[in-house]
Amino acid sequence: MTSDPKEIPVRHYDRVAEELQNGFRAQGLWAKAYSDALADENLTKALYIRYRAESFYEQEKLEAEQKAKQEADDKARQAKEKLEADLRAKLEAEQKATEEAKYRAKREREIEKLSKPELWVTMTWLIVILALVVASAVMSDRSH
Repeated sequence: MTSDPKEIPVRHYDRVAEELQNGFRAQGLWAKAYSDALADENLTKALYIRYRAESFYEQEKLEAEQKAKQEADDKARQAKEKLEADLRAKLEAEQKATEEAKYRAKREREIEKLSKPELWVTMTWLIVILALVVASAVMSDRSH
């Protein structure tokens, strides 16, 4: 543990004091403090309080980092999902526009075919009209 004791918020020392009042001691940290204090009971207790407060502080920092990372990951995931949804919507719109353009082009070709009769249709009408003119002329000659 290498945190500067001045950086450690008082709330972490409060937690240690509460644990000690309730009879709880982290045995591994107590053993480390005892060893570092060379068996001096008062120094052992002081070191333990510091080590335990540092452990709470480091744990809090780690949790904050993990939370920040999770939030960043969530934002990145949401941005990716939005981008993918926008891209899908754009592709669907483009497909729809393409399909509509193909439909309009096909419809225009059909209308063009209807507005420009084929040569044989024109010739048929000419023959019918010519036949009516000849028949009318023949009928007119017979009546004189």
